[in-house]
Amino acid sequence: AHYVRTIKQRDWVSCTRSDTVLYATTNKQPSSIMKFTLVPTIKLIKKWKYPITCSKDETIYKIIYNNENLALLIKNLAEC
Repeated sequence: AHYVRTIKQRDWVSCTRSDTVLYATTNKQPSSIMKFTLVPTIKLIKKWKYPITCSKDETIYKIIYNNENLALLIKNLAEC
């Protein structure tokens, strides 16, 4: 049987993956990006936070992995 462990108190908004890594973004302003290994076990290996990810009044609402690159769609909440 396979069991899925959850990460408490996290509100995820978007995720993407490579063959060995999962990237997930948080729904908290400003957004963070978490990088998890997938093999041999799922483990958090890196975390990027404000001001690296986005400005304090922005949130990442989409993350896409392609060819060893990450693309981020960022929304400025102050303009909403």
